[in-house]
Amino acid sequence: MSFQSSSEAALEYFLFPILKKLIGYESQEEAHKDRVNHRALWYELIKAINFNDPTTLANVIFNNKDVYCGIRNITEYNGIREADPGIISVWVDASKRCDPEDNSSCTVTAEDMDIVLHNNGTIDELKTQIGMLVEALNEAQRLTDILYEGDTDGTNPTDDTSST
Repeated sequence: MSFQSSSEAALEYFLFPILKKLIGYESQEEAHKDRVNHRALWYELIKAINFNDPTTLANVIFNNKDVYCGIRNITEYNGIREADPGIISVWVDASKRCDPEDNSSCTVTAEDMDIVLHNNGTIDELKTQIGMLVEALNEAQRLTDILYEGDTDGTNPTDDTSST
Protein backbone atom coordinates (compact mmCIF):
# COMPACT_ATOMS: atom_id res chain seq x y z
CA MET A 1 0.00 0.00 0.00
CA SER A 2 1.51 3.32 -1.03
CA PHE A 3 0.89 6.68 0.61
CA GLN A 4 1.73 10.34 0.38
CA SER A 5 1.27 13.07 2.95
CA SER A 6 -0.68 16.19 2.19
CA SER A 7 2.43 18.25 2.96
CA GLU A 8 4.60 16.32 0.51
CA ALA A 9 2.04 16.44 -2.29
CA ALA A 10 1.15 20.09 -1.78
CA LEU A 11 4.82 21.04 -1.70
CA GLU A 12 5.69 18.99 -4.78
CA TYR A 13 2.77 20.07 -6.96
CA PHE A 14 1.78 23.53 -5.73
CA LEU A 15 3.51 25.19 -2.80
CA PHE A 16 7.26 25.27 -3.24
CA PRO A 17 7.43 28.38 -5.47
CA ILE A 18 5.19 30.24 -3.01
CA LEU A 19 7.13 29.13 0.08
CA LYS A 20 10.44 29.85 -1.63
CA LYS A 21 9.32 33.42 -2.27
CA LEU A 22 7.68 33.94 1.15
CA ILE A 23 10.28 32.32 3.38
CA GLY A 24 13.33 31.91 1.15
CA TYR A 25 13.74 28.15 1.13
CA GLU A 26 16.44 26.77 -1.13
CA SER A 27 14.93 23.29 -1.52
CA GLN A 28 11.73 21.34 -1.06
CA GLU A 29 13.49 19.26 1.61
CA GLU A 30 14.29 22.41 3.61
CA ALA A 31 10.69 23.62 3.33
CA HIS A 32 9.28 20.23 4.35
CA LYS A 33 11.55 19.95 7.41
CA ASP A 34 10.60 23.47 8.54
CA ARG A 35 6.84 23.08 8.09
CA VAL A 36 6.41 22.48 11.83
CA ASN A 37 7.34 26.15 12.34
CA HIS A 38 4.66 27.34 9.92
CA ARG A 39 1.70 25.01 10.51
CA ALA A 40 -1.00 27.65 10.11
CA LEU A 41 0.58 28.98 6.90
CA TRP A 42 0.73 25.49 5.37
CA TYR A 43 -2.87 24.90 6.43
CA GLU A 44 -4.06 28.13 4.79
CA LEU A 45 -2.08 27.49 1.59
CA ILE A 46 -3.46 23.95 1.25
CA LYS A 47 -6.94 25.33 1.95
CA ALA A 48 -6.38 27.79 -0.92
CA ILE A 49 -5.36 24.93 -3.26
CA ASN A 50 -8.72 23.32 -2.51
CA PHE A 51 -10.78 26.54 -2.62
CA ASN A 52 -12.71 25.82 -5.84
CA ASP A 53 -12.74 22.05 -5.41
CA PRO A 54 -12.13 20.49 -1.99
CA THR A 55 -10.82 17.32 -3.67
CA THR A 56 -8.00 18.99 -5.66
CA LEU A 57 -5.12 17.84 -3.46
CA ALA A 58 -6.74 14.48 -2.77
CA ASN A 59 -7.08 13.85 -6.51
CA VAL A 60 -3.37 14.52 -6.99
CA ILE A 61 -2.52 12.09 -4.20
CA PHE A 62 -5.00 9.36 -5.18
CA ASN A 63 -3.86 9.49 -8.81
CA ASN A 64 -0.51 8.16 -7.64
CA LYS A 65 -1.00 6.60 -4.21
CA ASP A 66 -3.43 4.44 -2.25
CA VAL A 67 -3.44 6.47 0.97
CA TYR A 68 -3.72 10.19 1.68
CA CYS A 69 -1.90 10.82 4.94
CA GLY A 70 -2.46 13.91 7.03
CA ILE A 71 -5.69 15.57 5.97
CA ARG A 72 -6.28 18.57 8.23
CA ASN A 73 -9.24 20.51 6.84
CA ILE A 74 -12.81 19.43 7.53
CA THR A 75 -14.13 21.03 4.32
CA GLU A 76 -11.60 19.07 2.28
CA TYR A 77 -12.39 15.90 4.22
CA ASN A 78 -16.14 16.27 3.70
CA GLY A 79 -15.61 16.98 -0.01
CA ILE A 80 -13.57 13.81 -0.40
CA ARG A 81 -16.17 11.77 1.49
CA GLU A 82 -18.92 13.19 -0.72
CA ALA A 83 -16.96 12.42 -3.90
CA ASP A 84 -16.17 8.86 -2.77
CA PRO A 85 -18.27 7.58 0.14
CA GLY A 86 -16.31 4.33 0.08
CA ILE A 87 -13.11 5.94 1.34
CA ILE A 88 -12.14 4.80 4.83
CA SER A 89 -10.64 7.38 7.17
CA VAL A 90 -8.27 6.57 10.01
CA TRP A 91 -7.19 8.83 12.86
CA VAL A 92 -3.93 7.99 14.60
CA ASP A 93 -4.40 9.32 18.12
CA ALA A 94 -1.34 10.36 20.14
CA SER A 95 -3.24 12.65 22.50
CA LYS A 96 -1.63 11.20 25.62
CA ARG A 97 1.88 11.80 24.24
CA CYS A 98 1.44 15.06 22.30
CA ASP A 99 -0.48 18.28 22.62
CA PRO A 100 -3.46 18.47 20.25
CA GLU A 101 -3.12 20.47 17.06
CA ASP A 102 -4.51 23.96 17.24
CA ASN A 103 -7.54 24.53 15.01
CA SER A 104 -5.53 27.13 13.09
CA SER A 105 -3.81 24.16 11.43
CA CYS A 106 -6.23 21.24 11.86
CA THR A 107 -10.03 21.19 11.85
CA VAL A 108 -10.64 17.45 11.53
CA THR A 109 -10.97 15.39 14.70
CA ALA A 110 -10.93 11.77 15.73
CA GLU A 111 -14.73 11.91 15.89
CA ASP A 112 -14.86 12.64 12.14
CA MET A 113 -13.02 9.43 11.27
CA ASP A 114 -14.23 5.88 10.67
CA ILE A 115 -11.42 4.23 12.63
CA VAL A 116 -9.16 5.42 15.45
CA LEU A 117 -5.77 3.83 16.11
CA HIS A 118 -4.18 4.60 19.46
CA ASN A 119 -0.56 5.70 19.27
CA ASN A 120 -0.04 6.35 22.96
CA GLY A 121 1.85 3.17 23.77
CA THR A 122 4.86 1.45 22.29
CA ILE A 123 5.75 1.28 18.62
CA ASP A 124 5.10 -2.47 18.76
CA GLU A 125 1.55 -1.84 20.02
CA LEU A 126 0.94 0.57 17.14
CA LYS A 127 2.40 -1.88 14.63
CA THR A 128 0.06 -4.57 15.98
CA GLN A 129 -2.95 -2.28 15.55
CA ILE A 130 -1.87 -1.38 12.02
CA GLY A 131 -1.38 -5.05 11.18
CA MET A 132 -4.87 -5.87 12.44
CA LEU A 133 -6.34 -2.97 10.46
CA VAL A 134 -4.59 -4.06 7.26
CA GLU A 135 -5.83 -7.64 7.75
CA ALA A 136 -9.39 -6.41 8.29
CA LEU A 137 -9.26 -4.14 5.22
CA ASN A 138 -7.80 -6.93 3.08
CA GLU A 139 -10.56 -9.30 4.22
CA ALA A 140 -13.22 -6.68 3.51
CA GLN A 141 -11.76 -6.18 0.03
CA ARG A 142 -11.66 -9.94 -0.58
CA LEU A 143 -15.31 -10.30 0.43
CA THR A 144 -16.31 -7.32 -1.71
CA ASP A 145 -14.48 -8.82 -4.68
CA ILE A 146 -16.29 -12.13 -4.20
CA LEU A 147 -19.67 -10.46 -3.78
CA TYR A 148 -19.31 -8.26 -6.85
CA GLU A 149 -17.32 -10.63 -9.06
CA GLY A 150 -18.25 -10.00 -12.66
CA ASP A 151 -20.19 -6.83 -11.82
CA THR A 152 -19.57 -4.57 -14.81
CA ASP A 153 -22.84 -2.66 -14.90
CA GLY A 154 -23.07 -1.48 -11.28
CA THR A 155 -25.52 -4.15 -10.20
CA ASN A 156 -24.76 -6.99 -7.88
CA PRO A 157 -24.78 -10.23 -9.91
CA THR A 158 -25.41 -12.27 -6.76
CA ASP A 159 -28.62 -10.37 -6.09
CA ASP A 160 -31.15 -12.44 -8.00
CA THR A 161 -34.30 -10.43 -7.40
CA SER A 162 -35.39 -10.38 -10.99
CA SER A 163 -38.53 -12.28 -11.89
CA THR A 164 -38.50 -14.98 -14.56
